[in-house]
Amino acid sequence: MAESITTLKQQLIDKFIQANPKSKAAFDRARNALPAGNTRSVLWSEPFPLTLKSGNGAYVTSVDGHKYLDFVSDFTAGLFGHSHPVIQQAVKEALATGFSLGGVVEKEAQLGEILQTRFKSIERVRFCNSGTEANTFALATAKAFTGRSKILVFDSGYHGGTISFHGTMHNPMNLPHQFVVGAFDDIERTRPLVDDTLAAILIEPMQMAGGVRPASTEFLQFLRESATKFGAVLIFDEVVTSRLHYHGLQGARDVYPDMTTLGKYLGGGFSFGAFGGRADIMEQFDPIAQGSSVLHHSGTFNNNIFTMTAAVAAAELVTEQSLAELNKLGDDLRATGNSIAQQAGLKDVVFVGYGSTVGMGFLGDRGPALREVFYFTLVKQGILMGRRGFLCLNLAHTKEHIDRFLDVLKPVSTYGTVVENGTIEELGYVAVYRRVFRSLGNMCMVVALTTPLGAILVSAFYQISYGGYWGLSWGWIIPNVILIPQVLAIAELASSMPVNGSFYWWAGALAPPGWSHAVSFITGWLNVLTMFASTASFAYAVASSFSYAVAIAVPSMAWTNAQIMCLSLAVIVVWSGVMALKLERIASLYIAMAILVLIQTIVFILGLPISHKVQNRPFASAKTVFGEYTNFSDWSPAVAVPYTWFCTLWVNSAWMVPVYVAEETYNASREIPKSLWYTFSVTAVFGMVICLISAFCINDIEAAATDERHIAAFARDGGFPWHERVAYVHPRLNLPIYSLAILGIGTFLVLIIALSPEASSIIYSLSVVTGLITFIVPVFFRIFAGDRWVPGPWNLGRWSIPIHFATVVTQMYLVIMECFPIARAWTVDTFNYNFALTIGAVLISCGLYWSVGRKNYKGLDLEALEVWRRHHAAYVG
Repeated sequence: MAESITTLKQQLIDKFIQANPKSKAAFDRARNALPAGNTRSVLWSEPFPLTLKSGNGAYVTSVDGHKYLDFVSDFTAGLFGHSHPVIQQAVKEALATGFSLGGVVEKEAQLGEILQTRFKSIERVRFCNSGTEANTFALATAKAFTGRSKILVFDSGYHGGTISFHGTMHNPMNLPHQFVVGAFDDIERTRPLVDDTLAAILIEPMQMAGGVRPASTEFLQFLRESATKFGAVLIFDEVVTSRLHYHGLQGARDVYPDMTTLGKYLGGGFSFGAFGGRADIMEQFDPIAQGSSVLHHSGTFNNNIFTMTAAVAAAELVTEQSLAELNKLGDDLRATGNSIAQQAGLKDVVFVGYGSTVGMGFLGDRGPALREVFYFTLVKQGILMGRRGFLCLNLAHTKEHIDRFLDVLKPVSTYGTVVENGTIEELGYVAVYRRVFRSLGNMCMVVALTTPLGAILVSAFYQISYGGYWGLSWGWIIPNVILIPQVLAIAELASSMPVNGSFYWWAGALAPPGWSHAVSFITGWLNVLTMFASTASFAYAVASSFSYAVAIAVPSMAWTNAQIMCLSLAVIVVWSGVMALKLERIASLYIAMAILVLIQTIVFILGLPISHKVQNRPFASAKTVFGEYTNFSDWSPAVAVPYTWFCTLWVNSAWMVPVYVAEETYNASREIPKSLWYTFSVTAVFGMVICLISAFCINDIEAAATDERHIAAFARDGGFPWHERVAYVHPRLNLPIYSLAILGIGTFLVLIIALSPEASSIIYSLSVVTGLITFIVPVFFRIFAGDRWVPGPWNLGRWSIPIHFATVVTQMYLVIMECFPIARAWTVDTFNYNFALTIGAVLISCGLYWSVGRKNYKGLDLEALEVWRRHHAAYVG
């Protein structure tokens, strides 16, 4: 699995390099003057950092012209977003008054008063140019005040480039103080290190570079008490954490240090640092109070007019309310991010932090590579986060910005989805679908949109016609056993190649290279014809189920074929309306509809025998239901018995629907096979119960004997007229709306044609036979694919070829049997025209290929397909 992540990471890095040539050129040029091409080590990243040229609000723009939603926020310094108009205006005024004045300025005292108001621990304060300087001067001040040298710091602490501690690593850039490194947020391991030799205790109330880890209130209180007890100076480094509460984390935790250091955002976007604290400590810098023993603190730009002016203006933007609202956004992002990761089963990603600072922890051996996958995928989607795994919100961010990050995070949260989206793009497509489904959701969608109860009841009519009671019971059980190898075969194909094109795409991928173009086109058109006819058949089946249910409960009532046809058309209208809704928003609707269908089914299962009992009707015996075979046709049992299976095999074929939404399914290589099994199992079990209940409740058996994703994918490959328009996916609805319209119109026309029972039967037969052929083609080529076959994570191993072979044999037998007339003594009305329909469908598909497909159908890119195979093999390996 580590190999798959490494492979994916390299793919994403390669795409990053291709997309940012100007940043690469800027980096190469900068290296001639600057080590690593920059003067801020945190900005270095492989293969090169993005070079930014502008920023506005919540966005930054690179020299390559790419606009990014910025969650770096200058590593917490950019609290106000970019180019805030209030700060811009203040700086313009400062330019007008002069700068580098070399004297005290009024803004200096104003800023000091603002900091006194915000931070209870600061009675006096001095300014410098960075957080590093602030901590450097604070430590020197504490040593001078106590006359001691030892300083307690904590593992993974960062207090600037010259005061940082990462585990046991020695930082050669650190100041030569006598540091003692304690265990962060661990009272018992820290207790032995605290004594009367300490000059200072320096701690971040929340470590930022150390993983966005807040210290507990108990730990901070322990340090406060220990410093007081032993006379050490307790210093809170709130360079970062002061943005998390109006009074800093010291105010939020009600634990106050002797000194506080500040920096970053408080300068309004300009270089800034500050250290302050108790008056008796800070008076060491006051010549009036100290005389000749005064501490000297100089710095040319400590009070530069730009920083002082921008800081005072920026302070007006920082209120208790604004920080609380920003923290709420961070809390929501963190909670939802963890929820998404948990739902995706991604146990090695965790969101931590406090308020508006969010850390993403990448755990385990694959953590570093997984972090890179997240980073480069987000960059590709136009979002910047800290390379080491953190996000920092700023006041320009809104809920819409957070939602955008979370929308991108959903598919990224399982790196398998990133592989699959990357695969789609490598094959020359654009990954336009958002992945919104999982295995159970796919099952609910199938159950909700196909209403199995109606289809099963229609199937029962054919079972009875060719087998009586025996046909109604065994005519459901036997064909579902026959279906098991077929489910296995399709599940394996779907796991290997999880694309919406499914059957035509699999056929083209597995066929010999010279045949690929024609095979995929013809298979695709056969599947389109199947969808027109099968959707019409399902609509007719749903409508017919009402008449069948009525015929059982109230034998005197009967529906005409015209009434059933009108109801079928209404079903198509409702179905099209439901399918046109935005998928993310109707996930709960699918579940609700599936529950209603389940309730409907249970009501039927319980209601039919209860109604039977109330009306004092006798029940058929088990011997009759399972053992009494009655053939109401003039065919011999050799033909009639298989006929009891056919409608069942087709009715339960809805289990295949999830393969058409593979590009909208999370981790499709694993989830689609599960979806197929869930859907097949639910329909098979409920169908068996419904058929058996019906059989036990029938007294007179003789009387009772009376997808748009594929189209879009096919159009995407140029297989459809006006293919660019047909393949269009609406970005908000996440739907191929024109493909859906074509499917609805085609189905409507098919239903109009089928205005008689005989025509309805022909349409049904067309859907069956073309569907069987479409099914056979990729399964057949799988047997002889050789090196063209790359198994997915769900595969049959050594049983693969035998199961695919058995599936082909079974399907071919069904094709032959489906061409038999419904009666042995056939007439023009009862003759089975399936063979003619089949030949006609194949000829139409071949004719379209000859006239249109050879020129317009781009087919599968076989060179890209080889890349696909290598990357997919690495992913599943």
